[in-house]
Amino acid sequence: MIKLTDEQKVFLREKFEIAEEMSSSDDINDILDPLDDLILEEGYDPGWEFNDTGGKYQKIYDEIYWNNVRD
Repeated sequence: MIKLTDEQKVFLREKFEIAEEMSSSDDINDILDPLDDLILEEGYDPGWEFNDTGGKYQKIYDEIYWNNVRD
């Protein structure tokens, strides 16, 4: 099972209808791939620079990644 903080779980539930399935998966890409898509959709300004949302989402992405690849 993928390690997630309570805050990350809340974020996923807010953003994805299939958050429970994503969270219960053993494949981290089941979370990271949709999150990457979300970053591409909402995380950039017209000049392809991170906006505030993109920075927030990228931080969550990085935390989930690093909390699960160390094992």
